[in-house]
Amino acid sequence: MLIINLIRHGKTLGNLSSKMIGRTDEPLCGEGILEAREMIVPRADLWIISPMKRCVQTADILRDNTADTESPCIFERDFRECDFGHFENRNYIEMAEDEEYRAWIRSGGHMSFPGGEDPACFQERCCRAFSVILAACEGRPDKSMPQAAAIVKIRPKDQECFRVNMVVHGGTIMSIMDRFAASEDGRKRTYYDWAVPNLGGYVLLSDESQNIPEKLTVLTQDDKPVSPVKRKDTV
Repeated sequence: MLIINLIRHGKTLGNLSSKMIGRTDEPLCGEGILEAREMIVPRADLWIISPMKRCVQTADILRDNTADTESPCIFERDFRECDFGHFENRNYIEMAEDEEYRAWIRSGGHMSFPGGEDPACFQERCCRAFSVILAACEGRPDKSMPQAAAIVKIRPKDQECFRVNMVVHGGTIMSIMDRFAASEDGRKRTYYDWAVPNLGGYVLLSDESQNIPEKLTVLTQDDKPVSPVKRKDTV
């Protein structure tokens, strides 16, 4: 059995002003650091992290909160946020008169970002990386992928439940959920329906007995991976 905890990174200055932050390697802002310090997430056998500063910082804080600093980490480059091109580091107010932005809105967010990444290509790279990681965690590694080989070495063969925490971006989470999550009510959700706030996320279960190839059961659909818990040393 595999349990995956998907966690979005904490707030950055760009998040506070509703800017589109993709390739910009922003660190957490002061508020983001304080909020992350108040979060307690389940311990994990493995942490998989986007290499961007905001995710690395968030993971470092969460690992320290749960005394989980000895668990191994893997950085997955393909979990980086989308490159928003000409929209990067701008918000909807700043782009209100931008014809390229208006065209993107009319497309329902499906057209390529001018000077940036195609949303479909972004989602595909996230899902391709997740699929390789999922298979390796379930003992079905693609031996040609370095990350898969590393995961196989980490997972004890006799361990019944393997727990993985992933600290990534909002777009990465939406991509994964849109492709792999199986809603209990059977309702089809869109990519944007899976949006979560900073430090929000989902807990997923992968169980071969489900007989649903590459579909994961959503254990929690809360705004937070777990309910926020105040640390004893905070007021």
